[in-house]
Amino acid sequence: MPNQPTIPDLKMRITGLRWEKADSLLPAPLNPNQHPETEHEVLREVMDKFGFAGAMLVWERPDKKLELLDGHLRKEEVGDLKVPVLVTDFTEAEARAFVAVVNEVARFSRRDHAMLKQAEEVLRAIAPNLLEMMNLTEPSSYREIIELKPPPTIIWCLLAIPFAKYPEAQAHVAALEAIADITVQTTRTQEATDGVQS
Repeated sequence: MPNQPTIPDLKMRITGLRWEKADSLLPAPLNPNQHPETEHEVLREVMDKFGFAGAMLVWERPDKKLELLDGHLRKEEVGDLKVPVLVTDFTEAEARAFVAVVNEVARFSRRDHAMLKQAEEVLRAIAPNLLEMMNLTEPSSYREIIELKPPPTIIWCLLAIPFAKYPEAQAHVAALEAIADITVQTTRTQEATDGVQS
């Protein structure tokens, strides 16, 4: 479990909670996230089933206007509905940087497919339309992250070894494979195989 920051180490940036009309909140000018119609459809289905259940996040500009940090898609859907808004004391520079990274953090998460299977059963019981739209247990290219181990300190490469020398090279490969934390991949052409066997 990650170390939890103590209160003195963690700067609280929320200065208040307000109720504001969603369409009065200004969009972030450098928001990298674009929302296709499919995402709108899924959000409409979620809100139809569960209602509005999350606060918007904003910063208060010097002109006292509120600019979104998080919640752009919901703003587009609910129009002039009054929604809960968490106000931060971010500077303009902090606001720009925060918008750039706030949604990117989730990309580092990994899916527990066994747990998703259980969630799928719950969703099937209360919101089958959402289940069909979201395909929870299907691999999703933008969420799946492949873990790569860092290469060993020394990387051995055996390149362009003549097929006549293959038995000798094979002995070297076997020796390398015996070294901990080193994985050796070899490619043997048919020509080389035939040369060894003949």
